[in-house]
Amino acid sequence: MRYCEASQGRVFILSLDDGDMIPGVIEKFAEEKRVQRGYCMLLGGAQKGSKIVVGPVNEASRPVVPFVYELEGVHKVMEIGTIFPDEEGRPALHMHVSAGRNGKVSTGCSKDRGQGLAVIRGGFG
Repeated sequence: MRYCEASQGRVFILSLDDGDMIPGVIEKFAEEKRVQRGYCMLLGGAQKGSKIVVGPVNEASRPVVPFVYELEGVHKVMEIGTIFPDEEGRPALHMHVSAGRNGKVSTGCSKDRGQGLAVIRGGFG
């Protein structure tokens, strides 16, 4: 196990607009505000057709091939995750999401580039 002690610095509360794509919109904001590390959470909605990664297609294959699931219909979502620098030093968001509709829930992550959640209404804090 590794750890470091941290203290809370700046706090941002974002209100996302219809069609904003996660993770892109958050990473762009973090880069503009020079946020290198952070904790994120979102409550809101995801548009029909939003995509989440629900696991690997085959757990034994290398490299890992993501199993991408497309949400059927509008969903309520809750996400939690972190921002840390990627290999090039840019802020990279990794979020785990639970998306529910009509008593059914799908859980995964919205990290897949170009296929993330399309927000209906959402707030990050």
